[in-house]
Amino acid sequence: MILWPGSEVWSYRRIEEKSVIFHDFFVKAERALILPVYLGTFDRQDPQIQGGVPTFSSSRWRDLTIQLVKELRRSIDYLAARPDIDTARLAYFGHSWGAWEAPLVLAVEPRLKVGISLTGGLWDARFMPEVDPFNFLGAVRVPFLLLGGEW
Repeated sequence: MILWPGSEVWSYRRIEEKSVIFHDFFVKAERALILPVYLGTFDRQDPQIQGGVPTFSSSRWRDLTIQLVKELRRSIDYLAARPDIDTARLAYFGHSWGAWEAPLVLAVEPRLKVGISLTGGLWDARFMPEVDPFNFLGAVRVPFLLLGGEW
């Protein structure tokens, strides 16, 4: 299971600050879970991001999104090099920010076999077309579960 967390991680300085409430059940179910330390999160703080998340319609947001997806894909490359990980069964779990990035990630990364989004979805932000999650929905070819609501 590869995790893309919620936007709260923009403000965390250490990974220990990250709550595990939304994904601890994967570990309890004896599933491997990887949380890439994306640019701008935890100890990879970036002054351009810490001054405020770029406007979604900006080229800065486009470039950042492309960078983060590349980082996720490099994390999968790392997993593929490990003999104890079954890369034929990789899954994506996105929470909040990671949930609305899910269509983009699932469309461009063929090694992911299933996607789960928790408390996220599409919204009317003005993204550049090349990183607008809505534009990638038709290209998602794997099972995808969207979880939302109180229960």
